[in-house]
Amino acid sequence: MNVSAVWRKVTIFACHFVAVFLACHALCAISLIEPVYRAASLVERARAAEWQEPTSSSRDALPEMQEEVQHSEFKALPIYSIVVGQETIHRVVPGDTPAALARRHGASVHTVLRRNAIADPRWLRIGQILIISNRHIVPAPFEDGLVVDLPILRLYWIQKGKVVASFPVAAGRPAWETPPGIYRVTGRRRNPTWYVPPSIQREMQAAGLPVRKRVPPGPDNPLGKYWIQLSAPGIGLHGTNAPWSVGRYATHGCIRLHEEHIERLFHEIPDGTPVAIVADAVRLARTHDGRIYLESFDRNGVWTPSQLKDVLDKRGLTASVSWPAATAALVGRWGVAADITDPQAAPLSPTKAVPPKTSNSPQAPE
Repeated sequence: MNVSAVWRKVTIFACHFVAVFLACHALCAISLIEPVYRAASLVERARAAEWQEPTSSSRDALPEMQEEVQHSEFKALPIYSIVVGQETIHRVVPGDTPAALARRHGASVHTVLRRNAIADPRWLRIGQILIISNRHIVPAPFEDGLVVDLPILRLYWIQKGKVVASFPVAAGRPAWETPPGIYRVTGRRRNPTWYVPPSIQREMQAAGLPVRKRVPPGPDNPLGKYWIQLSAPGIGLHGTNAPWSVGRYATHGCIRLHEEHIERLFHEIPDGTPVAIVADAVRLARTHDGRIYLESFDRNGVWTPSQLKDVLDKRGLTASVSWPAATAALVGRWGVAADITDPQAAPLSPTKAVPPKTSNSPQAPE
């Protein structure tokens, strides 16, 4: 073999070695960068929503919103005072199903099954006693304002400490959760234009849909005909062109309502109205007649019985509570309010929910 042939083989081997080395180096770099990119994407997705292009005043409202959330009474679990709905005792008759009973009593099938420990909804016994409940604690930390209850996908309109109306809503799906906190209405817009965030544009592209940066008013606009801006940039209350989605976790973070409901709020709710978005897994209420209620949801953040006892002790409620009823409601995660008042205890005096600490900064008009 002559020298030139040997040199060619050495050169080819060296080129292959360098190519393999560079490929491995690139793969290692990608494996290091990809988690960072994914983390950045998750942060952006958490911040993005179905939003109007934020004004400078709405951006200026961000520190106020952060202060309200940081000092919110949600951290201390206020004792609420409003309970709505009722509990019914039902004896099963031929033809009954959990779905039919839930629909008849304005409850959810999920709560009917959990409240009665029904593992298989196909097997109800004739004569079986069921507890059907649509009773809920309204987590209102004020006497006037709007409350969005994320676990049950319901909006309550509160005036002078009473519920004057309530509407079903859609809220953020798991990857785009609606941010809990206490906000204020800062503006509104009829026939809004949707400025599509870059992260949602990428979602459109990944789904093989036409990528749009701007959607004008009309039947294709997911914001519907009315938009109410909150002090959280990018988050608002709005209508929808997909009414079937109301009652589901289906949005990119905003609160979606049926058109007739958002239209009423648009015309009657003034700027500056407080809006509490609540996701707490446990609620306590003491009504004006002295009854004590506990509501626990099947989601992260439910306390242990010892933690519940500690809260009741600090609130001075332990002597007025039936401990078996309280632990059953807590552990059962029924998703409805249970009366945990000890029937042998003396009636408690009426109480009101403690108002949250909020900033006195000027409102941020749209």
